[in-house]
Parts: sequence; C-alpha cells; structure tokens
Amino acid sequence: MLAAWSLARGAARPTRGQWLRAALAGVLMLVSGNGCVTWAEQYVPSGIAALLVASEPCWLVLVAWGFFGGRRPGLRTALGLATGLLGVALLVSPEGATRAG
Repeated sequence: MLAAWSLARGAARPTRGQWLRAALAGVLMLVSGNGCVTWAEQYVPSGIAALLVASEPCWLVLVAWGFFGGRRPGLRTALGLATGLLGVALLVSPEGATRAG
C-alpha cells in the first residue's frame, strides 16, 4: 500500500534489492519484535511489557540523536514522547484503571 501511494505521488519505482531489504526488515520486525514480546510475557506482567514496548520511540529518538548525528529532540518531540509514555502508564496502572472506571 505504501509503495502504491508513493508511486501515485511520483516516486521512483523500487528496485528488486529495495523490495528484498524491505521484506527482510518486515519479517525481522514481526518475528523478532513480536516474537520477543510474546516470549517475554511468559515471565513479566503484560503491563510491564506494554511500558517497555511504549518506551521504544524514546530510545529511537535518543539513539538517532546520540549516535547517528540526528537533531536534538525539541520541546514538541519531548512532550509527544512523554505524553505517549504516560498514557500507556496510566492505562496499565491498577490505580489508573480504578480511577477511570
């Protein structure tokens, strides 16, 4: 769907190598990402697993900034990351569930 959307907007047609790398990335994300979370939830509560998964955008921003010469996160980025993480924390916390219901 993304490829069709990009082509409709005038992007160049992906090469065979790009398709193969995209397929490999998709399989690795599905198998390693979801597979590791599924395995880990045998040993940790699902709320903790949800918080760890929700912290991934924070790590991506920090790694891009610190190791790959990315831009320093601005206030909007920091507020967005904090809001998302706090939202998940509220959803999985026992106190948050009783307050909301």
